[in-house]
Amino acid sequence: MNVVRSFTTQGMCLATILAFLAVLSATPNRASAQEGYNAVCASTACTGIGTGIVASSAFIDASAFCSTSGDCSHSDDFCVVVNTALTKLPLAGGVVDARGVMTQSGTYIGTTACSSTTTPTPFTGITTPSTVLLPAGKITIHQTWILPDRTRIIGEGNNPENGTWITVAASGFTGSSMIQMGTSSCNDSGSDQCYGIAVEYVYLDGGGSTYANLIGILNQYAGPSSYVDHVNFAVIGGTGLVIGSNATDSGPYANLAMSPAGNCTSTTSCVHLGDSTYGVPLSTRGVHGLTCTCTGAETAGGTGTAGIALNSSNNTLEDIHFEGFIDGIRVGSLVPATGTIQTQGNVVLNVNGGDNNKDTMTNIIHICAPSTCGNTNNTSNTVSDVTILGAFSSPYSGSNANVILDDLTGTTIGTSSPTTVGMYVLGDQLSSAAYSRFATNTASPVPTWGVWDSPPSTSTSCQSGSLFSNTGGTSGGGGTGNYTLWVCSGSTWTKINH
Repeated sequence: MNVVRSFTTQGMCLATILAFLAVLSATPNRASAQEGYNAVCASTACTGIGTGIVASSAFIDASAFCSTSGDCSHSDDFCVVVNTALTKLPLAGGVVDARGVMTQSGTYIGTTACSSTTTPTPFTGITTPSTVLLPAGKITIHQTWILPDRTRIIGEGNNPENGTWITVAASGFTGSSMIQMGTSSCNDSGSDQCYGIAVEYVYLDGGGSTYANLIGILNQYAGPSSYVDHVNFAVIGGTGLVIGSNATDSGPYANLAMSPAGNCTSTTSCVHLGDSTYGVPLSTRGVHGLTCTCTGAETAGGTGTAGIALNSSNNTLEDIHFEGFIDGIRVGSLVPATGTIQTQGNVVLNVNGGDNNKDTMTNIIHICAPSTCGNTNNTSNTVSDVTILGAFSSPYSGSNANVILDDLTGTTIGTSSPTTVGMYVLGDQLSSAAYSRFATNTASPVPTWGVWDSPPSTSTSCQSGSLFSNTGGTSGGGGTGNYTLWVCSGSTWTKINH
């Protein structure tokens, strides 16, 4: 049986290694080494010079394709260099290490990065699966990077100081998004979706007001095992992340930060789970960890309409902070082109908004009804089964945003109500004007269900329709009137005889 192992781990003596390198340099086959291939041990022997030691194209060092091997100059184009390395991968795919694509002195070659008209992106003409390791430094792009099926790009960090900084050209950028995950031609395993496309540890700079409607990452086609992790979206005036129709079962989208700085407008947002242009996924693996700010808009009460537009079903949104948007999460606002959108089965956990010093948001979570949320013709987006756990509003100058505004039931929790909501559940629609509902807050007009080991005080006012379970009571109340179940009638607790 052949065993593939790095020859550097075989305990070869120094003399043997030096002799092997001498053979490589003296033989016509040295081109394999020049192409950046790793040397691997392909058999259990590997004891003699050239015995069982071969070049592996599964891992390629892209810097070998610079004008001077291993020493890129400012005349080298980053996208051309990486694209050349990708063409050397086997059909099954592999890893291209582009972290060394810089000058020998450590200066990045970004002055001419990705300006080639024939190879404007690393993935031009590429269909082979790959993982591309990007270098630290600034990469200037002139058109959308379209990632092929089963492609991952991994940067050195999601900050501009010492991470991988991808920025659009100052002028002339073409495309609706900086990065697009997959294409419409994917049909991986007969699913009509791309598979395993990922973006990790990069900093995306959208160029601000120059490209007001630009999208940071667009996923319209990539499904299972496709995700975005540890990405910062900066000065993107459009939408940071858009998840469209054929991205069902994609995600999670985790550890994200989005701030358009002074470029926040009414059309700026952080995430679209479902989009009027790119369609609606049936479900995703959710958004887990997001800071979403509309910087510079605080004193105006929020300029961006919604931080997250949630129009898809069966998603989990958790650990999210908002600042500067009118609504943090807006549920069910999309007007469908045709038919009906069912926005249901979504869970929101640990979400907060506002800032103690400056921010004046209106709503942390806004559940839309037909003909609300600014969409007067929105009559076909049906919202139900929304569960909110742990939502908080920070006060500003003595006031605070609504934690929840529910247009479907006419419920507002916030301003004159508690600023923290432990649980709010909007269930199914029971009739044209009624929904099943439950909340843990004593906020009018939402009924609650309380539990304690003694009966409620009949002198304490309550929300009509609320229930109270006395775990220490008895069915007949006993001699002390210690009944098990109580109901709030009007504004007074009344025992239920049974």
